[in-house]
Amino acid sequence: MNKHLLTAVKIAISVAILGFLFYKGYTVLHENEKAYNQLVVQPKNWWLMFAALVVCLGAVLVTFTRWWLLVRALGMPFTWREAVRLGFVGYLLNFTVSIVGGDAIKAVAIAHRQPGRKTAAAATVIVDRIFGLYALFVVGAVASLFVDFSALAHVDPLQVAMARRVCQSTQILTLIGGVGFALLLLPGIATSSLWEMVGHVPKIGPVLLSVLEAVRMYRRQPLFLLFILAMSLLIHCSYAVGIYLIAKALPGEDPSFASNFVVTPIAMVAGAAPLPGGFGAMEGALAFMYDALSPAGVMVIQGLVIALAYRVITLLIALIGALYYVADRGEVRELVAEAQHEPAPA
Repeated sequence: MNKHLLTAVKIAISVAILGFLFYKGYTVLHENEKAYNQLVVQPKNWWLMFAALVVCLGAVLVTFTRWWLLVRALGMPFTWREAVRLGFVGYLLNFTVSIVGGDAIKAVAIAHRQPGRKTAAAATVIVDRIFGLYALFVVGAVASLFVDFSALAHVDPLQVAMARRVCQSTQILTLIGGVGFALLLLPGIATSSLWEMVGHVPKIGPVLLSVLEAVRMYRRQPLFLLFILAMSLLIHCSYAVGIYLIAKALPGEDPSFASNFVVTPIAMVAGAAPLPGGFGAMEGALAFMYDALSPAGVMVIQGLVIALAYRVITLLIALIGALYYVADRGEVRELVAEAQHEPAPA
């Protein structure tokens, strides 16, 4: 499919999901005076909102630091300041309708600095993404073990059943991912010549080989990889705290602190869907899981309001990337043009 057409389809999907969520929210506020007074009229705690912004910004900076460490671990000279600059530019591009994502920009930028090491440059981005995604599953899976679904009798049984299934799936995928990581780190597994056969599988073969090559580059540093995983867990726990602070900033009841460690990772996994900035997918997942795990008395659209508040925070953070983009627009345009002709990192 033509890249521009694919981008148009992604935008249409995001708009459709957000349109449905906004329509649902408008209907509830229009028909429920109590919900309108609580979520619209009553004052909010803007200091807690600001605290949520600070926590989320901190998590983003730790994300950039994780990538910087992954680059340095492969012996490539790279400053933390450069990692932050490119990280923010990539963060911004993930929210645009550009056919080039932030990961591609970062991989191309590293390759520019290290001619002849394109594979290593792509490996840093691939491993960064893998650890970030797996840490989401770990946080969500562990937290979901402590959810008391029997206390949710006031919620639609179908919604509770779906939320339970999502939590169970998260736990299973986390276990499978952990076993997979362990096997790939064993001597002889990642280096086996049998993997070359995987490269001939249509479409997904090259992607799997790219991931494998990235693993091969880092597998001799197990303690370093554990540290990277610990950083990833810190990042996603921070996002859960940020979502909790947003919830506390709004008037009315809200789920427990622990529930946010289930809701937030699952919503962010959905936000990793190949949509512009994850728009629609993240909001829909967060609203659904938040409503499913909320105690009695929480407004039915409060999850959507929290999701939208979090989205505003991410857009404010993306403005920092806009400043970097304006300051270095010549280089960024060059990187974007080159990335359009390079295979995107897996």
